[in-house]
Amino acid sequence: MLEVIHRRRSVRRFDGQPMDPAQRAEVEVLLARERVGVFGGRPRFAWVERDTARTDKGVKLGTYGFIHGARSFIAGAIARGPAAEVDFGYALEAIILELTALGLGTCWLGGTFSRAEYGRVLGLADDEFVPAVTPVGVAAEGRGALDRLVRWGAKSDSRLPWERLFFHGTPAQPLPREAAGAYGEVLEALRLAPSASNKQPWRVLSNGEGFHLFLRRTPGYGKLVPAADLQRIDMGIAMCHLETAAAALDLPGSWRVEPPTAPINLGEYVVTWAPGD
Repeated sequence: MLEVIHRRRSVRRFDGQPMDPAQRAEVEVLLARERVGVFGGRPRFAWVERDTARTDKGVKLGTYGFIHGARSFIAGAIARGPAAEVDFGYALEAIILELTALGLGTCWLGGTFSRAEYGRVLGLADDEFVPAVTPVGVAAEGRGALDRLVRWGAKSDSRLPWERLFFHGTPAQPLPREAAGAYGEVLEALRLAPSASNKQPWRVLSNGEGFHLFLRRTPGYGKLVPAADLQRIDMGIAMCHLETAAAALDLPGSWRVEPPTAPINLGEYVVTWAPGD
């Protein structure tokens, strides 16, 4: 799974071909698996065919021109709650990594799709909403001009350096990778996680109590997509990468809600990974 994390890329151009039935069956098994978030949220996910949705529901699954050639999507819904977006991001990123392992392309869509259309296809309960969706399929060869422009605008091929993301003891002391020991690869896997507009809003403080994850919000970003807190989704994605990498390296641990005992100015506290449990 470490190799999968390094290989995963956002795909915006697909070959437009129907999926191989055997591969489709594998995806259906992934989607049928019950997923429970760290905070107890239970998102549900469904395979959505573009042509079937148009015929059966009269719904055109628009992505505002950002995705080309995709015939299929994975859409998800979750009941509203204070940690709903975090649990949703955690669960859908686990699916996306599994799809990547199957050789399929995906792309997180948090703002460039019609929530109302996907909500109609999913048949939302009164307390549910659709935080995000992803196309799924075989990537087309090469990248189109729009894809290159989007990646350039979001700086998708670059990530913030370690010293701006990971800290030891206090926010004034960056955590060097060599000082992270066995968790060096785990934190690197977190650093490679996708995020909305590649803002990378996660910050991690390491101390004797564990690895504390904070959300450093991008000013004004929440106003762009008021229907869902995209940066809370990003935190769930980061948590998925950390946990997945730790498991791949046989590093036991668990999630806890135990903020540092001393005040830390790194943003909104979210959760703590406690190694060794």
